[in-house]
Amino acid sequence: MIRNEELPVYIKHFAELKTTELYGILQAREQVFTLEQGVTCEDIDGLDTKCTHMWCESDGKVIAYLRMIPAGLCYRQPSIGRVLVLPDWRRKGLSRRLMDMAISYIATAWGGLGIMISAQGYLVDFYSDLGFHVVSDEYLDGGIPHYKMLMQSGHIADAEDIF
Repeated sequence: MIRNEELPVYIKHFAELKTTELYGILQAREQVFTLEQGVTCEDIDGLDTKCTHMWCESDGKVIAYLRMIPAGLCYRQPSIGRVLVLPDWRRKGLSRRLMDMAISYIATAWGGLGIMISAQGYLVDFYSDLGFHVVSDEYLDGGIPHYKMLMQSGHIADAEDIF
């Protein structure tokens, strides 16, 4: 099996996505959020066309993914959402790798407003380790407990540290 750091990472705005790339992304999101987690809200929520998408592939299949949402669409700050890793690829550092890259990308491309996320409850410790802090009480999103978490702009690494 290929090691995590050997897998290519793709970063594209929605308008740059090929049809096959979009299909692979939506297929991965359906597999994880709809079929595996039973999320009860719409996955295709109208934000994708305004987002920058980041993913890893293995043998032409999307195995890890997230989207970066510009400031002002969900929160005052930019956001990261739809973070996923397919089951066979979990616990190999892919989500941390993509999150580190996304945090640096946002700091470089969109400036220093910090980053707000909506984190599933069981992932609060993971996001805390990345520098996010809980800033809300628990709430349900798609039938799953979530917390809003914020990373202040002063805690964001330079892109040179990641890329």
